[in-house]
Amino acid sequence: MRDRITAWVALAVACAAFGIVLRQRPTGPVPGSRLVESTLNRIQREKRIHVGYITYPPTAFRDPATCQMRGHFVDTLREIVRQLDPSIEIQYQETTWADFTAALNAHLFDVSIAGTFCTVPRAKRVAFTRPLVYLARSAIVRRADGRFSAEKGPLQFDRSGIRVGVVDGEGSNEFVKANFKNLATLVVFSGADLSQCLAAVSAGQVDVGMSDAMETEKYARNHQEVVDLFADHPYDVTPVSWAVRQDDQVWKNFLDSAITTLESQGKLAAFEHQYEYRWLHPIIEFKRQ
Repeated sequence: MRDRITAWVALAVACAAFGIVLRQRPTGPVPGSRLVESTLNRIQREKRIHVGYITYPPTAFRDPATCQMRGHFVDTLREIVRQLDPSIEIQYQETTWADFTAALNAHLFDVSIAGTFCTVPRAKRVAFTRPLVYLARSAIVRRADGRFSAEKGPLQFDRSGIRVGVVDGEGSNEFVKANFKNLATLVVFSGADLSQCLAAVSAGQVDVGMSDAMETEKYARNHQEVVDLFADHPYDVTPVSWAVRQDDQVWKNFLDSAITTLESQGKLAAFEHQYEYRWLHPIIEFKRQ
């Protein structure tokens, strides 16, 4: 009996000691330990969020009259931050299509709200949130150039002697690298301005300018010497998402939930409509078996 009592006393002491350890466990990361504070917690603690963007109306751009950030992705982020904690300051940093993944992984910002295609090659470097909108691709050619037709699709440009212009890091650049065999005449433009490879068609520097369907539509509307070849049937529809670091799962989960909530409340559509552009959205059809 004495041995049994001694064992129970020892167990009680051990449990009490363990309880003290639990009560005294720090709530934040311990210096030198493997515990890492989540981006979400750090943002709430520091009252500051660092945001990467690429100038790309209507998603994100600086108003030339006020120098303030505008765009329906900017409005979406502001609403998320307002509901999280209105005292949090948003700090913006401009990046490019080619550099946004590297800048994100270098911790220069916490999230990229650029209107970027969620592609498999990019998903190897960053994690994407759930899609906000969808967008397809198209191409600009000179109006008098009879070598091309919409029915032949984008692979018709993969021919020797055809000069194809793309912007470095943009989705059409990745499409060409993944699908074309003749890359010797590929002309890659640097920077964030997607219109430069389309303007090169007007200038006769390239035969084809490939970009997203929104950019080609806008350019063709303002330049009568060219046509938007796939205007009626854009190809390669792809989700457009925000990006975070791959190991930032808590932060990604929060953003996914916030985007889903704002969508269900109609706020994403309201922000979008303020900028007079209608993106592609998924259509779900329920059919009786």
